Amino acid sequence: MKTVGIIGLGYWGEKYIRITNELQSVKLKGICDINNDILEKFKKIVADDVKIYNKAEDLIEDPEIHYIVIVTIASTHYNLIKTGILNNKEILVEKPYTTNLKQAIEITNLLNKKNKNILIGHTYLFNNKISWIKTHLENNFQQVDTITFEWYNSGPIRNDTNEIYDLAVHCISILFYIYGTECYQTINAIRNDNGTSFIIIKLKNNIIVNINGSWNTPGKTRKITFSNSYNKLVYDDIDNTHPIKIYFKNSPIHNDNMGYLYNDGHVLMPQIGNIEPLKYQFYCWLNNHYIDSNQDFGIKVMKILNEINLKISN
Repeated sequence: MKTVGIIGLGYWGEKYIRITNELQSVKLKGICDINNDILEKFKKIVADDVKIYNKAEDLIEDPEIHYIVIVTIASTHYNLIKTGILNNKEILVEKPYTTNLKQAIEITNLLNKKNKNILIGHTYLFNNKISWIKTHLENNFQQVDTITFEWYNSGPIRNDTNEIYDLAVHCISILFYIYGTECYQTINAIRNDNGTSFIIIKLKNNIIVNINGSWNTPGKTRKITFSNSYNKLVYDDIDNTHPIKIYFKNSPIHNDNMGYLYNDGHVLMPQIGNIEPLKYQFYCWLNNHYIDSNQDFGIKVMKILNEINLKISN
């Protein structure tokens, strides 16, 4: 049985504890947080044989724990990942990979030298609705002219990174998943002091991409719009009923095998089952099926984030 340790017991750490307990092939062996009050809370939730740590290094060095989930603040990722690699652990780390490109390059080189992989939590790559969109764009959608990402929420404001590494990283990972890591040609970006940024990317196939992200907007928005003169595909991650809608200028031509629900003559809504992306990501990690989100993919994401950050710094 695969033994798992979880470092960081905040919002995502609690979800990983639940997922670990739901899977029969793994055993939660240790949890860690620097906040003793949080540890006391989770002592009452986890099994009696789960080890409790307030130092991440002690959990990583535990010889009985082979798989490490790192869901701590971004500034801690570099040291924790490196310690995990040197202790020959299998690692899943929440995005962003690290807080800067130099650290990401060093970690990637170390992983490749040791012939190991890491899973970086670009969770949307494990979302079956994003996979459906990728297939639909490739097979049933005319040339895309523009793509708009709207990624907004009100906090939390993070002190060790910015909204580009926290929010836009999702948009970039989705863009790379659909069009490839070498898809972009030029980048422009602007940012204010309130945690709001606007990024414009021109792809090599002439698609214009707008990424609008903010930590300072009431409500939560996670929306992607793919458009051309005839069609518009909208994905709304917050809409649990009809997350994907395809709008047509004229009456739609559709493939019945795709399984659509009709709203009216000019809108189609596909029926797609619900698979929890975080749980599927965790499953892929345990079974070594995550080539789309390993360190080689992660370093490409970090490179464009670095380019964007340089643009807003000038």
